[in-house]
Amino acid sequence: MWKISFELRASFDFDLAMQETIKTISGMIKGELEELDRRSRRYIKVLRYIANGADTWSKIKNMLAMNDDAISDSRLYEFLSNLEKMCWISKEKNEKIQYSITDLMVKGVIAK
Repeated sequence: MWKISFELRASFDFDLAMQETIKTISGMIKGELEELDRRSRRYIKVLRYIANGADTWSKIKNMLAMNDDAISDSRLYEFLSNLEKMCWISKEKNEKIQYSITDLMVKGVIAK
């Protein structure tokens, strides 16, 4: 849908089309994040921490604890697994498991 909208706008003014498309996509992402927030505020916290560089289990858990939101290992596992299943994050296994936001537009909206 957004691609068609962009193409129609771009035929008139590319820069304006790009701005309007980004605004539209950002609004859609915010709507999805609001829905996720209704399920649990921790989802948004975890996404924000990952978007801002807390990309390992221990960093995420420490960020939660530093912000007065201590969480058990099993509960954190559940949150991370759910976010991965919903395609908000991906997990890469290197020396350590690292998490990242799957979409750059989503990362931009979350990191603000």
